[in-house]
Amino acid sequence: MDPRPRAPAPVHPLVHTWTATAPLSLSSVRHALGRGLRLRCPVCGVGKLFVGLWTMREACADCGVSYAREAVWLGSMDINLTLSLLLVLGALPFLSDLGLRRELVVLGLAAVFVPAVLFRFVRGVWVSLLYLSGGIY
Repeated sequence: MDPRPRAPAPVHPLVHTWTATAPLSLSSVRHALGRGLRLRCPVCGVGKLFVGLWTMREACADCGVSYAREAVWLGSMDINLTLSLLLVLGALPFLSDLGLRRELVVLGLAAVFVPAVLFRFVRGVWVSLLYLSGGIY
């Protein structure tokens, strides 16, 4: 017996979208988001989302679900920038003793590195949200 979970069938044979089984339960949402945070395919949970540090796979190597979407990554970019802004501005009250020049250097570096660190995880969560909404082909 194969221990891997089976991928759900497409919603409609002409549309070829993959979606979580309806109705969504709290556990299915938790599993999909957990797979996204672990950078795994939200459908099967086995395939990896990324090939390298910045390069995302076109499709899952295990179940074949395609991640390639056009102009869909705007949502992950919005989440990444908002979360980064909240983290950087949340640290602002703790930087008041540094002086203006050092504070600007720290905030400038944080504005570059925080979104870079969050990129993969936010993209994984975004792919999971697309799966839960029926938007993965």
